[in-house]
Amino acid sequence: MLTYLITNSRILIVDDNYDTLCYLGGLLTDNHFKVFSASTGKQAIAIATVKNPDLILLDISMPDISGMEVCKQLKSNSETENIPVIFITGKTETEDIVKGFQTGAVDYIIKPFSKYELLARVSAHLKIVKLQEKLLKDQEQLHLKEKGFLHKEKEQIEKELEQVKKEVISVSLKISKTSSEIIEMTNKIISVIKSSDHAAVDRIASIIHNFNNIREKENWNEIETRFVKIHGAFFENLLKHFPNLTKNELKLCAYLRLNLSTKEIANFNLQSEDAIKKARYRLRQKLNARSDENLCSIILKI
Repeated sequence: MLTYLITNSRILIVDDNYDTLCYLGGLLTDNHFKVFSASTGKQAIAIATVKNPDLILLDISMPDISGMEVCKQLKSNSETENIPVIFITGKTETEDIVKGFQTGAVDYIIKPFSKYELLARVSAHLKIVKLQEKLLKDQEQLHLKEKGFLHKEKEQIEKELEQVKKEVISVSLKISKTSSEIIEMTNKIISVIKSSDHAAVDRIASIIHNFNNIREKENWNEIETRFVKIHGAFFENLLKHFPNLTKNELKLCAYLRLNLSTKEIANFNLQSEDAIKKARYRLRQKLNARSDENLCSIILKI
């Protein structure tokens, strides 16, 4: 079971006994493992660092550096710390076995050993390593898929927002043009009726005023619907910081958030530019803005 995972796994054998190296090397090679060998502790550390084997069979009794010390050095190096180490030794004392595990070994094989026992233990630990690698790889692939999905979702949202922004600009230009035409038409009407009696002038002025109110409301409704799609909780955040803002002041903040000029705002509201300038001055006071602060910049930060 899961043999395919460990085929051609790389194993480093470390033993100062030449016969043991030959025996283990032949046994592991016959079972489809790739083998490296070292006869000293220093050689073992050097080979492990360069070859990065999947598992190390390490004799405890070495001529230069003990197997315990080799294991400690391997576990203290970030390049080799995750390589599983199996000690092979003739020592059977419990203290030695416990010390071996404390240095970072994953298993302990006592000489003399059965080749079947050695192959079973090596295979078991290699399967654990390969399964851990597979799990890590699967997690990375899943993360990449999730990241890709989130990236596509983000692109879609940004695309939709961009479309809504274009709609807002289109509607704004349309309203601005219509509003300018209405103001021009209103001025012409007023100039024509100036010769009429005062009662007629008052009635017509009242009609024009009501018409302007209706048109201003329609203009705002068209803007507001699209504005909320882009800037969601804008009005809630404004009122949270400045609860005394009036409905008209909230509208003015929205227009400024869209970076509209005083002239454009005046056209939308069918008002004079002077009226909008006064409204901006009152808004500045309510927002506690300094004289050197840009009103639009303050609103963008909210």
